[in-house]
Amino acid sequence: MRKPTIIMLSKTSGMGNRVKERRKLAGLTQTQLAQLAGTSKNQITKLESGARRLSDHWAERLAPFLNCQPYELFMAPGQDNNLRFVPLVGHIACGNWREAVEHADGMVPSVAPGVNVFALKALGDSMNELIQDDGYIYVDPDDRDLIDGKIYAVMNGEGETTAKRYRASPARLVPCSTNPAHGEIVIGGGNFTVVGRVVGTYSPL
Repeated sequence: MRKPTIIMLSKTSGMGNRVKERRKLAGLTQTQLAQLAGTSKNQITKLESGARRLSDHWAERLAPFLNCQPYELFMAPGQDNNLRFVPLVGHIACGNWREAVEHADGMVPSVAPGVNVFALKALGDSMNELIQDDGYIYVDPDDRDLIDGKIYAVMNGEGETTAKRYRASPARLVPCSTNPAHGEIVIGGGNFTVVGRVVGTYSPL
């Protein structure tokens, strides 16, 4: 199974990563890591300081020399102590997430704190502003209070579950998709179920 890059939404505002910490644990200087990875010391310096964003490409390139998995480089210091595996589900029939979890397709790593957090696969382009093909979102079913600007896993009247952003004025759920076929849901004007708040995303390397 490919290892994921995990982005927890509460962490996306910063540019921090664990490259420097992992480099020191591996007993490498910036120059040595640069030589191993086929890049310059200046590039390593920029990645460690956050002057250059750590991309999936760079995480995958550096991780073998830092004795870790690529996704670990995106975590804040100490965050890997909370690493655990959560169920990955393909769909949530009738809004019953507990039943979906019982029939999960597998387990995937997560650092989200919620005890019932699970991962939900994307279908088609319904969430393509959040995740790539083969990606998924992390959903906390215990956090369903709608807050302006937050993203939620929502099931519509046809039983399709996708991610939408809540906007309070006017109250509506806005698609996280570039496809205009995925419309808004007006609060009070449509049949839908909020499954839980989206607390993170997965992007394949």
